[in-house]
Amino acid sequence: MPTITLKGENGVYTFNPEDSNFFIGEGGMGRVFKGTQIVSIEKGIEKRVNTPVAIKVLFKELTKNTQTIEREREGAGIRIKHENVKLMLDFVEQNQIYHIVSEYLEGTTLDKYISKLNKMPTNERKKEIGVIFNSVFNGLEELHKNGVVHRDIDPSNIFITNNKVVKITDFGIAKLSKSARKSKTRAGTVIGKPHYAPPEQFRKIAGEEVDNRSDIYALGITLYETFTGTVPYDGTTDFDVQEKHVKSPLPQNTNIDKSLYKVIQKATSKKQANRYQSVNEFRLAFNALYKKTGQKTNLNSNMKEFRWKNLALILIVISTLLAALSIIFIMKSNNLKHDLEYYKDKASDYESKYLSTENNFAEIKEQKEVIVNSFNSYKNALNNITKSMIEPKTGLKVTRGRDWKWKDQGDNTIGQITEVKSNKWVRVKWGNGETNSYRWGAENSYDLEIVNAKKIQLILRDYE
Repeated sequence: MPTITLKGENGVYTFNPEDSNFFIGEGGMGRVFKGTQIVSIEKGIEKRVNTPVAIKVLFKELTKNTQTIEREREGAGIRIKHENVKLMLDFVEQNQIYHIVSEYLEGTTLDKYISKLNKMPTNERKKEIGVIFNSVFNGLEELHKNGVVHRDIDPSNIFITNNKVVKITDFGIAKLSKSARKSKTRAGTVIGKPHYAPPEQFRKIAGEEVDNRSDIYALGITLYETFTGTVPYDGTTDFDVQEKHVKSPLPQNTNIDKSLYKVIQKATSKKQANRYQSVNEFRLAFNALYKKTGQKTNLNSNMKEFRWKNLALILIVISTLLAALSIIFIMKSNNLKHDLEYYKDKASDYESKYLSTENNFAEIKEQKEVIVNSFNSYKNALNNITKSMIEPKTGLKVTRGRDWKWKDQGDNTIGQITEVKSNKWVRVKWGNGETNSYRWGAENSYDLEIVNAKKIQLILRDYE
């Protein structure tokens, strides 16, 4: 099957469902593939882009249910731009097949990360959980501010990227509390996963409806599982689990101290009125536990600490590389020292002639141009050595050269190598989002410059 092109309301996307290299995974609603957004459409204006995206292809048997389709369409329409909420991009119907397009993420989900957390020392594990859940608090609070009740909060819908950014995902059964449309869930229909759903989500309770406090309940169950490695209520059937949610008290666990138990117990109260009434209330109670021990749970402070540690490591690596580069440069430039001394002597000689020969200015000017050309040749020789010494690496920052048509356009001139291919082809992503390929180290073409490395000139050619 050739590459499929989808045109949606907000862009044009491509993907190949037959290529296993781009298959991400399979869930209860469909299969997910890595694709590419090639055109973005905003306010009717099309713009060429090259952005990786995730494309979920819904199972055909599920799409026969119009309520399911409308619910998925509504979930794909929740386009909230927030660091801790996965960005939904489009809902595309093509040839009676439905596709949900969202931002592409690399990392893991909390349900898989819990096993790693359980192997950490106690204090480190507690600190890591604090950072994760403060991010979840931020994302869930943003959803609630926009009138969205998620209704399916659980570890599998909390994603942790490789850069330690936490995002809430999967809005397939989310409820728009401010929407004028009627609910697409029939009375008595079980929504969400039984192990995390609050009593009002699967059983009609007088005076209670699914709202923000339902998400707080599910997040409390998720917090319990993250600390203990197991859900508090389990059973042989979904009905058994639901009965325990309604009737059984929250089980004690040796991995949860009394203070934390009280916080989770309040979040998972059977009655909505007894729970935290907002995400912020839950967050304040949770973070108060860390203040007693002096641990930090604020994402920004921890990220700053993370960045400073990594910055120090990067500086050490750069210093080591520069030292190695200097040694290599000295070794490789030994054969040019003679030429350098020659040109220096030549320059000195011509300078003396220029000062002492005013009557032959035209001739001296020509000789000066010869010197300048000679020095430029020497500079090019040094650049060629520099190119051979520096290998292209992912993450290396570069800037557009002097002859580039966008040389005065600010951040658009700053880029980063995102991929190193065979035969020294490199892919550079620029500040404006544009991505191009170049052949590393070729002569007589566009020149780029490494950022923060003493302005070493590198030459790339063969623009693709």
